[in-house]
Amino acid sequence: MHFQILFGIISITTILALIIYKRQSVFNIVVYEAPNATKIFDYQNSKRIFWIKPKVRSKLNAVLTMADPFLFVHNEELFLFYEEKSELNEGIIKAYKTSDLIVWQDLGTILTESCHLSFPFVFRHENEIYMMPETFDYENLCLYRFTDFPYGCTLDRRMMIGDHFIDSHIFKQDDICFLFTNSSDCELQLFYSKDLIDWTMHPMSPIVKGSKFSRSAGSIVNVNGKKYRVAQDTSNMYGDNFHVFEISKLSTTEYAESLVYKNLIKKDMIWNKEGGHHFNSVLFKGRYISAFDGRKRVSAWEKIAYPYFRVFQKLTK
Repeated sequence: MHFQILFGIISITTILALIIYKRQSVFNIVVYEAPNATKIFDYQNSKRIFWIKPKVRSKLNAVLTMADPFLFVHNEELFLFYEEKSELNEGIIKAYKTSDLIVWQDLGTILTESCHLSFPFVFRHENEIYMMPETFDYENLCLYRFTDFPYGCTLDRRMMIGDHFIDSHIFKQDDICFLFTNSSDCELQLFYSKDLIDWTMHPMSPIVKGSKFSRSAGSIVNVNGKKYRVAQDTSNMYGDNFHVFEISKLSTTEYAESLVYKNLIKKDMIWNKEGGHHFNSVLFKGRYISAFDGRKRVSAWEKIAYPYFRVFQKLTK
């Protein structure tokens, strides 16, 4: 009798979990090697060489997000920085590295703060290596400097204050640093500076408005003499897709771009069945390497396991 009651409870819980559990996807990261420079956005015709994804939801405080991958080359090694967020904690910045694109070493946690961290844009400036992650809750644009790369990531300065400064990144051209940053009201702002200290707003800023094309989906990609801006499309839902624009004019007085690729994520792979919202690419030892994030569909097993482990979690607090 007791077994029948227990079986009935488990059956009902399982059915309700499959029906009610709202999370349909988790973010994961894939790295591809493109056959040439013209194919860096084309994952369908590239070779997948690395994949990191959240574990099955049979783990307490499960990781739900591995997203915003940035690639950086240093001393003949390729580094992959990314955001990781678990169910109960704010986002932190973690990393991997490889020297041969075969063996990837987990470097663990690179940066934590009292606020949620994401979009870990890493760049080199005047022989120093910096990270400029999104620190949304601080309402500051924070610049961190590595004292012992890839560790020792310490706050160097607050470059700007008074906004959320979403998905910010810098592109250097002719000794001018151009800063692309999104405001909280769906506008892509553009600033420029020579020293990362004194910033001037571009006369055409904001250069893009609206939820379809304004939000950055990674940093500026410079390949074969062409500059590309990747743009999230959040007009339907967050993390749905992204587009690619070619920048034809970029100076302290002018900015122009045109749409060249629309809806890069085809939702045709396990890792991107529910969409995606980030892209980054580098040239590493003569090989074109691209990193994407995607929204991976949550499996039925994960949905079934979730309520039992949440109950266990509550009981063991």
